[in-house]
Amino acid sequence: MNRPPFKSPEMRISFASMKMQSTATPAGAPASPHDTQLTSLHALVNQGRLAEAETTAQALVENYSNLGKAWLILAATRLAQGKDGLEAAQRAVALLPESEQAICNLGRAWHDRRQHSQAISAYREALRLRPNLLPALVNLGIALRETGDLMGSEATLRDAIRQHPTSPDAFNELGVTLTAVGQFNAAYQSLQTALKLRPTFVSAILNLAQTLN
Repeated sequence: MNRPPFKSPEMRISFASMKMQSTATPAGAPASPHDTQLTSLHALVNQGRLAEAETTAQALVENYSNLGKAWLILAATRLAQGKDGLEAAQRAVALLPESEQAICNLGRAWHDRRQHSQAISAYREALRLRPNLLPALVNLGIALRETGDLMGSEATLRDAIRQHPTSPDAFNELGVTLTAVGQFNAAYQSLQTALKLRPTFVSAILNLAQTLN
């Protein structure tokens, strides 16, 4: 049965949607004021209090304009709330040029602006630094699908699943890509797995319904 490909709801992920690790102060060293604020900032993100985290990060970069970690978190929280995070992401990468998290968030910011070439380049650079980086793998798979590279999208998302076999986001996006190439049975299985991993996954529910139509 021939079915037209469909576009899934936007499911790009940023580091604000994942647990973030704070950087501990070396033993015996006194904590600086911005270290204490960064610890509180990480706690807000990990509690899902993104609006508060954004406000805190904004105040922090205003007081410490060269604090790359604060710019990174500011970008991530803005992106996770559907806001434009490009300026913050660019500043984070300028200050943390070897941070795969900062570079991945820059890709996400370009992706949100539909600048696929810049987004794909950033995701690939983040993966060069850390090949198992889940947000970069999933978002790269989405970007490749959106630019018509379905084979590249499938390969990337299968790689994401190989490295992260319990990621519902990876299974969901693979299901969308498989549907786009007409592999409906495989798409159904992938989306079912996404729902087993996250039973309330609204995007996977919608994608599964469209696959069955």
